[in-house]
Amino acid sequence: QNFKGDCSACFELFGAENCRVSYDYPEAASRDDLMATAFVPSDYSRALRVTLTKIAGPDLAKERICPPDGWHWDPKQSNYTGKWVPPDKQDIFITLTKVEKELQAPAP
Repeated sequence: QNFKGDCSACFELFGAENCRVSYDYPEAASRDDLMATAFVPSDYSRALRVTLTKIAGPDLAKERICPPDGWHWDPKQSNYTGKWVPPDKQDIFITLTKVEKELQAPAP
């Protein structure tokens, strides 16, 4: 199925297990892996919500990348009357990678 829309709508229509994202990167990307943290997906219900508590750098300034209150990409749903355009190339992607569960070594 070819569905265009947000993840929540896809989950509701087709079930999370049937939703996949396809994206062609328009430029080179950087990747950071968090290696000292993990979770067991079956301990959580879908959908997961990720909250970034801090992100730094001149290209990531809140005033530059966060839409003003009331702004919506669809003008029919926007309450914002000013002029704000999302900057190009400011996407942040989060991906989960399946790994094997680390076995605990027996205590000496």
